[in-house]
Amino acid sequence: MLKYIYSILLFSIWLPIVGLSQTGQLTVKLPSIIVKNIDYDITLEVDSSMGNIINGKHINLLVNNKITTVYFQNNSGSFVHRFTKKEKFTISMDKLFFTKTISPIPLWFSIIPPMLAILFALWFREVLTAIFIGLFSGTFIISFFQGNNIFMSIIYGFFHIADTYIINVLNSPDHLSIIVFSMLIGATVIIITRNGGMQGVIRKLSKYAQTRRSGQFITMIMGIVIFFDDYANTLIVGNTMRPITDKLKISREKLAYIIDSTAAPIASIAFITTWIGAELSYIQSGINSLNINETPYFIFL
Repeated sequence: MLKYIYSILLFSIWLPIVGLSQTGQLTVKLPSIIVKNIDYDITLEVDSSMGNIINGKHINLLVNNKITTVYFQNNSGSFVHRFTKKEKFTISMDKLFFTKTISPIPLWFSIIPPMLAILFALWFREVLTAIFIGLFSGTFIISFFQGNNIFMSIIYGFFHIADTYIINVLNSPDHLSIIVFSMLIGATVIIITRNGGMQGVIRKLSKYAQTRRSGQFITMIMGIVIFFDDYANTLIVGNTMRPITDKLKISREKLAYIIDSTAAPIASIAFITTWIGAELSYIQSGINSLNINETPYFIFL
């Protein structure tokens, strides 16, 4: 009680002499997903009647009984807060008050969805089901730490996969371009296979792949030759070399390892690939932070 009274007195001392409207409304925007020990921007919005009074001023608030100074502009202001444990998050500004119980997600929980996806992929020997289980575990964790019980978290987690996360992914032009590109490459591979082109390639390569070692070597060369995209590399080389490696009794796991070892690495260092745009943007970010007077493509080369 004494601590609360002390905080109120201290707050009244530091609060700028600004008459806040008693009928104003305070809206607090919190992140939808809160992870423990991560800094988040908390945005405060007030109505226009209060905004006309406090815009352009630094206002002292009580955030969890601690004074925090917020600068308001255009009827809104923000401050940084870190959630370290489950807490009753409170904000007090003159006559306005906000409170909500926050349960931050432990950071190590982020490895649970990919770990489950990998384990179930090895168990089921099927990827789509494993990925769905990984997604569901993530949405379940998010829903549970948002204050829902286990039963409701299962329901919300299941439906949020479709109505929130898949929809958001499909709304991204970058994600859609990858999906469409992969579908077009897959369709091209099917067309080549149906018209006999794949059999012709297999017959040509079979002359050079007579042993297990030569079969693996040809697979590696194919992975290097098809350098323009890692997805195209995987689809084309995998479908082309699978009959040959099966004939030479090379395991599917070994084939997957060789393809994966040449697909992304080659696509990331080749001069003209579908990854070059993303890589140049990463390099440009480093150039800006280090203040280097060079072009990103020059550094890439």
